[in-house]
Amino acid sequence: MGQNDKRRVASNFVSSLFGYVLSIAIGLILPRFFTLTYGSEVNGLIGSVNQFVVYLGLFEAGVGTATLQALYKPVAIDDKTGISSIMNAAGAYYRKAGLYYLIGLIVLCFGYPFAFKTEIGFFRVVAIVFLVGFINVLNFWVQGKYTVLLRAEGKNYILTNLNSVINVLTGILKIVLIRMKVDVVLIMASAFLVNFGTMVFVFIYMKVNYKWLDQTVAADFKAIEQKNYVLVHEISTLIFNNTDIIILTIFCGLKVVSVYTMYKLVITYLGNVLSTITTSVEFSLGQLYQTQKSVFVKRVDLCESVYSISFHTFNSVALFLFVPFMRLYTSGITDINYVDYRLAVLFVTIELLSSVRIMMLKTINFAGHFKLTTSRTITESIINLSVSLVAVQFWGIYGVLMGTVVALLYRTNDIIIYSNVRLIGRSPLKTYSIHLLNLILLVAFQFVYKLLFPVIESYVMFALCGAAMVLMTAATMTIVQMIAFPDFRSMVINSLKKLLRRRK
Repeated sequence: MGQNDKRRVASNFVSSLFGYVLSIAIGLILPRFFTLTYGSEVNGLIGSVNQFVVYLGLFEAGVGTATLQALYKPVAIDDKTGISSIMNAAGAYYRKAGLYYLIGLIVLCFGYPFAFKTEIGFFRVVAIVFLVGFINVLNFWVQGKYTVLLRAEGKNYILTNLNSVINVLTGILKIVLIRMKVDVVLIMASAFLVNFGTMVFVFIYMKVNYKWLDQTVAADFKAIEQKNYVLVHEISTLIFNNTDIIILTIFCGLKVVSVYTMYKLVITYLGNVLSTITTSVEFSLGQLYQTQKSVFVKRVDLCESVYSISFHTFNSVALFLFVPFMRLYTSGITDINYVDYRLAVLFVTIELLSSVRIMMLKTINFAGHFKLTTSRTITESIINLSVSLVAVQFWGIYGVLMGTVVALLYRTNDIIIYSNVRLIGRSPLKTYSIHLLNLILLVAFQFVYKLLFPVIESYVMFALCGAAMVLMTAATMTIVQMIAFPDFRSMVINSLKKLLRRRK
């Protein structure tokens, strides 16, 4: 990895981590304020609408991921003509996607109030749906293709820093308006206006810094011809991330949706923080796969160990702290019970199964094997939907989550085996062993935490105990990985030596 690439990885990681910490702080405050001020039904409505709107993103038809994969090679060799041709093709698809999205949004605006019973007024629901979704229409038209190019070049930090500023401004504005008890529609409208500023900035930035992009070059539609197969994979991802709320909206009501969104909020922010590791090195790994396959294999194993330590550490702590956090966070909210250890176990299980497969899933994306894995992702979706729809009738919210767990058990193992055998050319035991060691420690630490931190009754105690748990768990898992894997041990030792030399 070149010095410039290292700087970009560091910039991506630091800016992403800082941005997500800010997002977590703001994101955790807002739902509580919303629920206390407007009730669980309004909070559930906003969570439900957000998930329906996400499905409209299917009109992108996989263009973003297919374009990203296609850009890795021309970016790596600085082929500006090739980049321009791919960008022109992506731009054409994004313009169509924005139009289709707008049509779908209008249908959703007027269909949602008729489809689901709610005490919130008809036109207020219509306005909320439109304001939540229309920002994405503008995103497709104005900046969609540009954000993909920035990711391919490893400049995620530009988008992350901008989003951090926007999130803070939006969050502060919402909190002020909520405290003033302003109508929910006006709150959503204010957020829309602030977010629009993001698009204006990105558009100007690209016009100033990427003058070499040539719109007269013939669009290379063939480079992103796998977009339809990518679409199938993205449908599967959407099912995992969003179908649960839709099923709960239909069968269990908006108050149960509010409970789900509270737990989902915490686990999503946790996942976002952890994703800083993979997104920071994604551009480098993608370029390596296309140009230096042998180096890629060594690098991806090191990333696997680092990522495994990270997500097992944070999920270990999250599993233990979920209930005390919910007890503190939802105090004063009495219209439905939010404290449930079974939900904590299920959400953490889902996050673990999703995280275990990330590096190998990215390998499939780097290789462009979207078409060859289409049937597998369809099977995953069918399992998830079938089990969830049946289980929700018997176990409600638990049944919906169980559907996701069952589907993930199938697809996570399939991804690990496929990537190792078909793409890397080895046994999947290396990947399994990395994660299994940390999983055993995760379970063991639940008993250790109980002995060391029996009572947590305040946010200060929560923060102090959480920090101690993270340090203790991460250190233990790192030592075990160093003992088990020589390559990882060498990487850690060399990194420490470089750090000491810099300090001297």
